[in-house]
Amino acid sequence: MAKKLLRRELFAFLWEKLEQDIPKQCYELEVTSDQAEYSGYELVKNNDNISNNADPITNIKVIIQSGEMIMEDQDFGKEFCRFINLDDEFMPLKSGLNSKNDIESWINSHINSFLGSYESLNIDIQFNSPSPIFLKVEYIYYKLEELNKDWTDELYDIDDEKMDSFISDIVY
Repeated sequence: MAKKLLRRELFAFLWEKLEQDIPKQCYELEVTSDQAEYSGYELVKNNDNISNNADPITNIKVIIQSGEMIMEDQDFGKEFCRFINLDDEFMPLKSGLNSKNDIESWINSHINSFLGSYESLNIDIQFNSPSPIFLKVEYIYYKLEELNKDWTDELYDIDDEKMDSFISDIVY
C-alpha cells in the first residue's frame, strides 16, 4: 500500500531545507588586487599573491558567498514558488501514485532550475570589472528521506491540494 504524501508538507520541507542549505554555498574567484579591494570580499587564506603592496593587476582569490546573494534576493520567495510549482501546467507533480524515484527526480529538476536561474546574476559591478562575472551556483540533490526521515517508502499517494491553498502559510 502506498504511503500518503501531502503536497503541503513536501513544499514546506523543500522550503525549510533550501533555506538551510543555500546560505552555505560559496566559491573562490580569482580577481585582481584592485578588484578585490574594491569589492570588499573576504580573501582566501594562504593566498600566495597577497601582500600589503600587491601589484594592482596581480590575481588573488576571494570568497564569493553565492548562497547569501541568492537569499538576499528580494524576490527569493516568489522565484522559489515559480520554479517549485507543484501545479505547473507543463510539469506538475502528479496527484495519485508516484514512485520515490519519480518524486525525487521532479524535486531535483525543479530545485536545480531554480538555482540555475541565479547563474545569470551579473556580479561584475562588485568588482568594477570591464567584463561580466556571473554568479556560480552549486546544484543540490535531495533524497526524500533527507527532507523527512519518515519518507523512506518506494511508493507514495500524493494528494491533489493546490498550492494556492497553502503557499502563504509557508513562504513569507
